[in-house]
Amino acid sequence: MSAERFDLIGQKVREDFENEYRVIDVDQTLIETATALVMQHPLRAYDSVQLASALRFQSTTLLSQPETRLVFVSADNPLLDIAQSEGLAIDNPNNYP
Repeated sequence: MSAERFDLIGQKVREDFENEYRVIDVDQTLIETATALVMQHPLRAYDSVQLASALRFQSTTLLSQPETRLVFVSADNPLLDIAQSEGLAIDNPNNYP
């Protein structure tokens, strides 16, 4: 890959990150929610943080945007089952060849 192509890809990733993604701060409340999820479900620690972040986003940001629907995406079916049991819409990218 040329240096120019590499730089273009890096720029696109940064633009997507700034414009397409919402960054959720990992604070004490999020850690407490993640800990509670680990106590309730067979989750790995980072999966619980990911799930806690999605639940926070759904319960705060999306309340003011009822036309927007959060879909929790993962290729980990057990994690998806837990996310669904917590009230999230889910999707697995492996379902699309």
